[in-house]
Amino acid sequence: MFNTQSHNQEHLDQPSAMASHDIRAGENPFHFPPGTVRLESTVHPSGHIEPHPVPTDDPNDPLNWSPWRKHLNFGLAGLFVVVAFIQVSNVYVAYTPYAADLGLTYNQYNNCLAVNYAGLAFGSYFFMPFVHRYGRRPMYLVSLAILLADTIWAANMRTSKEPLPVSLVGGLGGSLSESLVALTIADLYFVHQHAVMNGWFLMLQATGTSLGPVMMGYVVEGKGWRFMHWLTTIFVGVALLGVVVLFEETLYIPRLEGVPPSQPHEIIVDKPVKPANDTTSKELSSFTNDEESSFKSCHAAPLAMKSSISLKTYRQRLAFAEPVKGPFLYHFYQPLLIFSTIPGVAYSAFTYGALLAWMSVMVSAQSYFTTLPPYNLGPETVGLLTLAPFIGTIIGSAIFPIVSDRSIIWLSKRNGGVYEPEMRLWPSIPGAFFCCAGELIFGLCLANRKPVLTLSAGLFIYTIGFAICADVALTYLLDSFHDILSDSLVAVALMRNLLSVIIMFTFTPWITGLGIRDTFIMVAVLATVSLLIPIAFLIWGKQWRRSGADKYRKYALTQVVRRES
Repeated sequence: MFNTQSHNQEHLDQPSAMASHDIRAGENPFHFPPGTVRLESTVHPSGHIEPHPVPTDDPNDPLNWSPWRKHLNFGLAGLFVVVAFIQVSNVYVAYTPYAADLGLTYNQYNNCLAVNYAGLAFGSYFFMPFVHRYGRRPMYLVSLAILLADTIWAANMRTSKEPLPVSLVGGLGGSLSESLVALTIADLYFVHQHAVMNGWFLMLQATGTSLGPVMMGYVVEGKGWRFMHWLTTIFVGVALLGVVVLFEETLYIPRLEGVPPSQPHEIIVDKPVKPANDTTSKELSSFTNDEESSFKSCHAAPLAMKSSISLKTYRQRLAFAEPVKGPFLYHFYQPLLIFSTIPGVAYSAFTYGALLAWMSVMVSAQSYFTTLPPYNLGPETVGLLTLAPFIGTIIGSAIFPIVSDRSIIWLSKRNGGVYEPEMRLWPSIPGAFFCCAGELIFGLCLANRKPVLTLSAGLFIYTIGFAICADVALTYLLDSFHDILSDSLVAVALMRNLLSVIIMFTFTPWITGLGIRDTFIMVAVLATVSLLIPIAFLIWGKQWRRSGADKYRKYALTQVVRRES
């Protein structure tokens, strides 16, 4: 169901203490703050999961697609993620041959990393508004076309000045691999599936950033760095072809004649509320017999598709673009407003940015110092070192999201069937300490010239925490602010990469001035502090969502389409 103007004028009660997620006395269970939803039915005999966002009765609605259509679309988006991050990560294994053939210095190398992150940041900021106007499909095609041109240029570089603009263009082409793919997940899947799908996204990202360098290290050693870029060109071309012939548009605009199904939000409960001292969440979530019958009739049967709406043809589903009428220029500045006025978005953006920044410090140090005595590693061995963070990311991304999606169902059931996004945040606390331990192990072992396997151990431990904290932050954003997700993801991508730009431009003088040991001790402390922000949201998160509800609705009114959540 899609929101109406009246829905955006719902009454909100006064905020309550957030040490517990229980429904408090006097709180109307159908006037929740953004992100709070009734996830599990306490009335239906099967206790089934309520779908959020709510699908329409249109068979063309991506939420109503068959599982194979959803997974095919997500798989193609995932292929885009893999090839984009292979291209972004190629520079990590090519430093030594770049230095030999092009005369690239370590300072120039760090600058290449920095401008690459700048391209990732500002590319997303520039391209995402066009996602509102033209849809998801054309922007996937544009991004892959830019990556294809960039890989061809990279294979033909001749001077030490070219890696810098090549890195910038590569960042621009790959920028949508973060925000647009997360938006595609929100288009296709429900709240109780978000953590698992975000986990898949992080694993695919790790495949590009970790397995890519492993493969390309051997390619550089055996065939040279130019062949590495030609091979990447082939991968990008295959991804582009796949999107051209198979990827369907997931931006859904409702048909005016579609009739949405009844939802529990439409049931008005006028039962008097008991005093706070003898009211429980179970009592507040109960219905009268008539209301219970109405509720059961709404949800006992699967949603039926409206027969008058025909399924789009193959040609229609693969049209290059279906422009959406209306203004869209405010999407160029609204992400900054959202970031500065909605704490939950700021948390997700800063956490994601901090995770990447501290990771980039480790990867940069590894790529350079392991090529020097006493390590003297070649490109293929430097590439092999990325296996450790890949395995760490796989463990964090494969185990935690499944536990997360299942745990919120259990926690919601204990909370009268009501889900609060803050239920997702608990694992981020141990995740922060994994990150701190990984930074310390890596930095201290590098400073004391310990065996290279100890460096891999530090990266392995850090990336377990990275996967946990990143999945928590991204899923919290998807669950809490679905109606403004596109602009919020732009803010996340901008902050995620700007922090890395700042860190990488300052890393060389930083490590020169403090030394390896003290630099990584400082990084470990900063990482721990920056990643423990969820503690504040566990205490005050719902109160902040409630107090910012008016701003949220204001921003939501500017979106192309908003679903009932």
